Amino acid sequence: MTAPAPSRDDVAKALAPHGEALAAVADRCRATAAAELGVTLPALGLTVSFVAPSEALVRHDGHAGIRIAVSGLEAFDAPPAGANLRYATCHEVGHLVTVHARPGRRSPGVVWDEALAHLLATDELLPRIPDDLAPPGSLEGWRTVEVAVGEADTDHAVTGSLQRCTALLRARAADWGGTAALVAAVAAVPDQDCRADRFLDALDRTRR
Repeated sequence: MTAPAPSRDDVAKALAPHGEALAAVADRCRATAAAELGVTLPALGLTVSFVAPSEALVRHDGHAGIRIAVSGLEAFDAPPAGANLRYATCHEVGHLVTVHARPGRRSPGVVWDEALAHLLATDELLPRIPDDLAPPGSLEGWRTVEVAVGEADTDHAVTGSLQRCTALLRARAADWGGTAALVAAVAAVPDQDCRADRFLDALDRTRR
């Protein structure tokens, strides 16, 4: 006998505690952006939904929304068994930090945009998420596992490019006095220089 499909209320009840925890992660990221990076984000909206496995994703809407679509409750388990949704939320907030730091709201070319979001997530946002917001069942070092899962989700060429670009940005942050100084420089890059092949040189020119 086939079990009846869950009702809308059943789905909402199952997702609610996970959505609340991830919304709290996003709120903590928003506070960090203001306090540590000098970027004020609007109140963030986070939605969680069930989808087919091929449609699972974590995305921002370019302004103040983050959508988390999972194919089952197992996604909320501690990684590596579950998805790395704490890092993923921080990563999407990292994208929004770049969007709202820049006067014209134009993001850099995708390779740099991804590297910036990765750097902000790993160096500033995720480290400030308290352990009580970690996925249920997480062990010590859960942040490192979340980041490692995120990098392993891509192919080797993409991972290599992400790591190289992130290292270049991290080195500049260290030379310039911290991540907030890097974000300020990113904000000062002219829109016409946001192309991937121009961005790094333009970023360096903001410091001359």
